[in-house]
Amino acid sequence: HNFHAASASASNNKSQSKGSNNNSGRRNGSRPTSAGPNHFTVTTKLIEHLKPSDVDGKADLWTMSPPCQPFTGTTNSKKLDGQDKRTAGFRAVMTLLSAVTTKPKYILLENVKGFVGSQMLDEFYDCLDGNGYSWEEYLLTPMQLGIPNHRRRYYLIAERSDR
Repeated sequence: HNFHAASASASNNKSQSKGSNNNSGRRNGSRPTSAGPNHFTVTTKLIEHLKPSDVDGKADLWTMSPPCQPFTGTTNSKKLDGQDKRTAGFRAVMTLLSAVTTKPKYILLENVKGFVGSQMLDEFYDCLDGNGYSWEEYLLTPMQLGIPNHRRRYYLIAERSDR
């Protein structure tokens, strides 16, 4: 249930080149902690501990992939849906989305195909609708995107617009 927020400090952010071992400004291989002209700040908190001010207006795109175990149809899964404690982080994201003043323009959500028809997806639809989003949904295998994995996945792309 971790939320990783990265805020760019320069409009032309450039990451380190591949293969670079430059750890300047880092201790024990940790991420940079202060923003400079070509760096970004990474903050890690439990989603349940975030306040609206932590995320309000900080990103045009929110990506999410809630834990899939509550929606998985494997033999060891209980498919508890919204009663599974692992859905708490996803509910916290919905609460944050409703609370922020400057909402992200886009939201991308990914999960297992068992997410379709779930109570949590119905709650997410209500959250999106109540916050002015329109969306499209897809059931795709990563093979359709050139990724060598045959498991079908659920994708939702939402856009907030004043149109």
